[in-house]
Amino acid sequence: MLRHGNDPIQRLDYGFEWVTARHPSAREKSVLKNVLQKHLARYEHDNEAAEKLITVGESTPAKDVKPSDLAAYTMVASLLLNLDETLNKN
Repeated sequence: MLRHGNDPIQRLDYGFEWVTARHPSAREKSVLKNVLQKHLARYEHDNEAAEKLITVGESTPAKDVKPSDLAAYTMVASLLLNLDETLNKN
């Protein structure tokens, strides 16, 4: 998501469309924006938690992205990938 636009809304739209194959509604955009803001606020004040989250697994975190941004978008991606609509496509 971070590589698709400079605007958080563009990034959220891309992530949502990528996992659901449709555009998000205005309500869904609002929810995603609020979730992102909540996580950004948390990780901007807790860099240790951000680093801990983004270093889980085998992938190396991108060096050109702030850890707080990467952690926040990681949490949004997790939310998107766990939507009922994503898990149960017809």
